[in-house]
Amino acid sequence: MLKLGLLAECSIQLQNLESIVACAGHDVAFSGVSSAEGLLPLPEADVWVVRIDAGDSPLLMDYLDGIDQPVMYDDPEAYSSLDIEERAKHFSKKIKAITQIRVESPYNLPRATTVWILAASAGGPEAVIEFIQLLPKDLHGVALLYAQHIDSYMTESLTKSLARNTGWKVFYSIQAHRVCEQCLYLLPPSCQVDFDDMGFLEPLNEPWEPPFKPSINQVIAKVARKYGKDCGVIIFSGMGDDGSQTCKLIANIGGQVWVQSPETCAIDSMPQNALDTNCVSFSGSPEALARHFVVFQGQNQNEAQTLAAAPKC
Repeated sequence: MLKLGLLAECSIQLQNLESIVACAGHDVAFSGVSSAEGLLPLPEADVWVVRIDAGDSPLLMDYLDGIDQPVMYDDPEAYSSLDIEERAKHFSKKIKAITQIRVESPYNLPRATTVWILAASAGGPEAVIEFIQLLPKDLHGVALLYAQHIDSYMTESLTKSLARNTGWKVFYSIQAHRVCEQCLYLLPPSCQVDFDDMGFLEPLNEPWEPPFKPSINQVIAKVARKYGKDCGVIIFSGMGDDGSQTCKLIANIGGQVWVQSPETCAIDSMPQNALDTNCVSFSGSPEALARHFVVFQGQNQNEAQTLAAAPKC
């Protein structure tokens, strides 16, 4: 049995949450309206369950990002048609998932606000390793998803090689992980992944659409749908045209599409096919890509800090 902290925008939502928690067999350690004065600091709880609009409570959201306890952002619309018992079952599964994930992830890093895909095929690992070697450890706010066409038996050695060549945390995503800043997630060729409503990257029990594993087109579509303009893709060396069909999705919503310059690739088919879509905004060697990436992310971080510090009208 867990002790849950509950936060909601109104007392009616709190009462609804309390009923679900009771039916699910957990205790309520704290229950409060998000707009209440003197709410912070929050008391101790095993898990915090939150039903609030992030735009209406920026200080509270920043506080929740910095606490050690796991936070579950509950969306009542996701199961509004269910009765109380079915809601409790749905709720219990989410609580179980988030507490298990918490144990599996020993690094208390903030959630990433921006996600970039590193996409590659033949000749890609060498280029990607050269790229990540140049990334500083303190690049805040961003996570990397690495989609490499590869056979499953080679993923262990690739994961170890990545970890040896970067100061970032490296994970092989065959289990669910919270998407955190300064982390690199190698995507499995054996199954699809997707983002759940709590911001975790989790494996699915279904294969990638052929012919590629993982399918870069699918990865791009999933990331664009989840992160909108706060995402990007860098297409490195590779054979074929995987990624070129969906990189326009990222460009059209304001994200970034970059490629390794064809003359620096072992095989230039993937970058060249992306260039042919006319949605690429930067091209360069792995070293040039890394240096541009650091500058670009630094500028975005400064802009975000300026906006956060601006007086609210």
